Amino acid sequence: MERDAAILFWLFVGCHALVWIVVPTLAVPTVHREVIETINWGKYFRWSYWQHPPLQTWFIEVFLRVFGRGSVGVYLASQVSLSVCFWAVWRFARDVLSPGHALLSVLVLEGILYYNYNTPKFNHDGLQLPLWALTVLTVWRALTRGGSGRWGLAGFVAGLGVLSKYTILVLLGPLGLLVLVHPHVRRHLATPGPYLALVAFVLTVTPHVRELIDIDFSTIAFFLARAERRGWFAHLDHPLRFAVSLAFVLAPVGLLVAALGPGSRGERDEPAPNGFTRAFLFTVALAPVLLVLLFSVITGRKLYAGWSTPFWSFTGVWLLYHRRPALTERVIRRFGYAVLGLAIFWAVVFAGQFLLGPALTGKRNPELFPARAIAGHVTQEWRRRYGTPLPVAAGHKWFVENVGYYSPDRPDVYDLDDPDPAKYLGTSDVDFNRRGGVIVWDASVEGDRMPGAWRARFPDSQPQPAIAFPWLTWARVPPVRLGWAVLAGAPRADGK
Repeated sequence: MERDAAILFWLFVGCHALVWIVVPTLAVPTVHREVIETINWGKYFRWSYWQHPPLQTWFIEVFLRVFGRGSVGVYLASQVSLSVCFWAVWRFARDVLSPGHALLSVLVLEGILYYNYNTPKFNHDGLQLPLWALTVLTVWRALTRGGSGRWGLAGFVAGLGVLSKYTILVLLGPLGLLVLVHPHVRRHLATPGPYLALVAFVLTVTPHVRELIDIDFSTIAFFLARAERRGWFAHLDHPLRFAVSLAFVLAPVGLLVAALGPGSRGERDEPAPNGFTRAFLFTVALAPVLLVLLFSVITGRKLYAGWSTPFWSFTGVWLLYHRRPALTERVIRRFGYAVLGLAIFWAVVFAGQFLLGPALTGKRNPELFPARAIAGHVTQEWRRRYGTPLPVAAGHKWFVENVGYYSPDRPDVYDLDDPDPAKYLGTSDVDFNRRGGVIVWDASVEGDRMPGAWRARFPDSQPQPAIAFPWLTWARVPPVRLGWAVLAGAPRADGK
């Protein structure tokens, strides 16, 4: 049974990765806007970027340098990340469940959109999935098996989690508290292990903290700005809205639980004495979401469902540990059909919103934006005039982010509506006037003429005739109308 479960696990992981590489590649011509912004940071190595820690930017940059700047590298990076998450959950589940139940605990995750539908949007929450799961696995192994090497690895992985996104702190806090209060594992405090983990953690995050000081903790300021609070009612409204959104996220899991049928009342095998397994599962499966709900109640801060992306990796393990259904042929067949049905549902809905959505709703998905054509046009025109790589793309954020990503010259991007040098790694009006580049805007909204405020800031710019580009859809929707201008910059040594 153990060998069969392992084969089925790897078959599931491989098929899942293949589907979620092929379907987005065929259905989505332009990478998600959040991902493009992150990728554009990767041109420069930093220990922190203004909005987030650096690890996701570094990770995806490696894939793009190997596989090119198309969408395949992004989707491959996402599926490698998710596959590592599945593996870590599987290895942990094998320590506390039978092989069959461990397999089901991974398959249950097919009911949660963060493990399928959302994976093409490979943002910082996506990279939290493997690092969260690996942190749980390495801490569990350190607590149940001991050894300085395991403790050091746990601290290092937890540090990588912080370098991905600070969300992992709501996991590390409860885990640290568990070590302090549970008698079975508190004995480890008399060994070097936990202190080695702490040293490894501190060494891993220290360069990031130093960079944070230099940029005035802009990542924390960004979080506080998004987690807004408005009046006393927010202390009730924001956590309630968050809880309701999570209920919708987890609703499909109910279908899979129903397919499993009633649980067994048999004795559970405890791999660790004194109920530690039960306490550990509560800590990793439920404590984080309860902690953030409490945070919202106390502070009134707004929470977003997407921030909970890594919270659910051990939901299946928790359910199977407490439920333990009999694995009869009928149960396995029913559960398999439910998993397969959900897998098909997510893929069809994902592809349908891009292939059919514009025709049915008249709305244009940002992922159908003609980014390659626009980036290619302005890059070619710049090279034709000056014979040099395009140095800067400035203008409306969505336009310049796409030019920055899809242009072969990989220009710096500069949002003229939010000209903060900290966000654009030193680019400013002075720098842009000196280096030159292109200015792009949405002429469908602003008109064909260059916005007056921009013209005043860049008086030497040369507006060009607007040009229309069709959206990447067969639906009849108005085209993108590109307004653009060229700024030559300071005189070049070659006299051009």
